[in-house]
Amino acid sequence: GANQAYAVGKLSGKIAMLGRVGSDDFGRRMRENLEQVGCDVSGIKVLQGLQSGIALIFVADDGHNTIIIVPGANDKLSPEDVTEAKSSLQGSALVLLQLENLMPTVVAAARAGREVGAKVMLDPAPAQPLPDELFGLVDIMTPNETEAAILAGMKPSRLDPKQAAEIARKLRAKGTKTVIVKLGDQGCVLVQDGEPQVIHFEGLLQIVV
Repeated sequence: GANQAYAVGKLSGKIAMLGRVGSDDFGRRMRENLEQVGCDVSGIKVLQGLQSGIALIFVADDGHNTIIIVPGANDKLSPEDVTEAKSSLQGSALVLLQLENLMPTVVAAARAGREVGAKVMLDPAPAQPLPDELFGLVDIMTPNETEAAILAGMKPSRLDPKQAAEIARKLRAKGTKTVIVKLGDQGCVLVQDGEPQVIHFEGLLQIVV
């Protein structure tokens, strides 16, 4: 979530983040980093005596990564906190979510986004099954290969574009309008209305097949 907010800030977008951090150096530096790129951090509360959530990222020689999440203070953001902060969502074009908070909190945030007229985008990571309600609240879902397979009830494995498109159709059938399956070096598959598009990125050139 912090990476997403930071990237939007770097792109000069208007962005605010809702979350919880601990009273440690990780939390202090995260809030400072976000402030430096123009992110509104008034919704990021510091919880005394707790550690901030962290992600440990291990990258293999072939470029694939494994991420270990230690949630820390992230688990203290409640659905009630989201309800109290709902007024801050007014006027938002996009509410961007991931699964580093408790599932009831994610559902509450998606519902709040819909209620204020924003589009809701979900990066379903760390990978886990989703409640049926959440699919219907999400406009755009962006799973990677592992996450897509888990959401489809399959054993995680590498997917080819055809397999990814089939899974994306299944996720759309549950209520999500647009699904983008990220395939690493194979590009990504976009499925919305009509036929799937296989999109590859070569430098700054986008090729749609």
